[in-house]
Amino acid sequence: MILKAVILSLALVAVSGDSEEALVDLPVITGDEVATVMWDYFSQPSTNAKEEEEQKSELTQRIKTLFKNHIWSRLTKQPFTYDLEELVSFAVSLHQNLTKDSEKLKEENRKDLEELRAKMVPHAQDVSQIIGDTVRQLPRYASEYPKAIDRDVDLRSWMMDVRSKDIIKPIETALHDQADNLQTLLTSAFDQTQELIRSGILQLEWLQITYIRELKRKLNHTVEELGRSLAPFAQGVQEKLDHQLEDLSFQMKKHAEQLQANVSAGYQHLWPRLKVLIQDARETLRGHTEQPDKALAELYKGLDQQLEEFQRSLALFEEPFSQGMVQLVNMFGQKLGPNPGHGEDHLIFLEKDLRGKVKPFFLPIGKENYEKLQALGNQGKNLTLLEQVQSPAASEQSPAQ
Repeated sequence: MILKAVILSLALVAVSGDSEEALVDLPVITGDEVATVMWDYFSQPSTNAKEEEEQKSELTQRIKTLFKNHIWSRLTKQPFTYDLEELVSFAVSLHQNLTKDSEKLKEENRKDLEELRAKMVPHAQDVSQIIGDTVRQLPRYASEYPKAIDRDVDLRSWMMDVRSKDIIKPIETALHDQADNLQTLLTSAFDQTQELIRSGILQLEWLQITYIRELKRKLNHTVEELGRSLAPFAQGVQEKLDHQLEDLSFQMKKHAEQLQANVSAGYQHLWPRLKVLIQDARETLRGHTEQPDKALAELYKGLDQQLEEFQRSLALFEEPFSQGMVQLVNMFGQKLGPNPGHGEDHLIFLEKDLRGKVKPFFLPIGKENYEKLQALGNQGKNLTLLEQVQSPAASEQSPAQ
């Protein structure tokens, strides 16, 4: 299987350095993903009023769900091992410490912005021009990610068409020769088709890791260019400008991660629909082998139609992402102007701080799991795809790790 071969080859790549960047080529669970779950939970208004044990219980369930639904769990039969109690206790104590500093951070951020605006307002026209130039770059970045996925789906669809001819050919030969093993050939054809589609979808979903990394790199470069353009107006307050740019970069990356999550959810909902088509065709031909070659051709046509529908859905993600990026940059420009409005920027810094502390805590867990997968790859055994790719609903019913 193509996907299995890719997993084995990547598992042989050594981990280097202390950064999570060394792990991103494999679909491992990262500290960023865990921290996002933590922040999404803790930022709910009802969370702070709950007892610590109740908080731990609810957060434990959310992290379990992340681990069960992650592509790591759907690619391999190797469980993601972790000390969940230690991780959740760390998260709760970290959140408590961060919230204690919330008001202090809010006041510091207000003062920093006042000093920064005092430098920027005299150059309001130039700042506005720079912000406008940055905004005009963003739609191009927003379109590249869905288009890259669209091309991959086209390629996967073409490969499926080519492979389907190989799958159908023995059936056509058996019909011509009036062979008595037609039912066996049909069973094999459906099994091959199901495996072909399943592994293809997983591989497409996996490729997002590369695409989202490149998108984040480009967004980070955009923020760096914005900072260089604004630097001449920030004499004496460069550190405060850098701090606000970090805020902008962080929010952009969050939007990129949400885009990836939306597309990934699309893949996870696509597979059950394709699987139903295959199972329905199998049942139709079970014991009724009239014109099975035509029935299989219709099946592949239906599979192609579902893939095309998924491709059309990708376009729906592009505009909201582009608008979100534009809004973030415009809001950043507004903060530097004479009428900044009132925001909750300090919450972004709190979330960024939480991520920064979770990543080094979680990194050894991710590396440990990576090394286990690497060892299995070196042994050349015990590394297999799951029997089925679970939908989110099915994953919720699976046993906890």
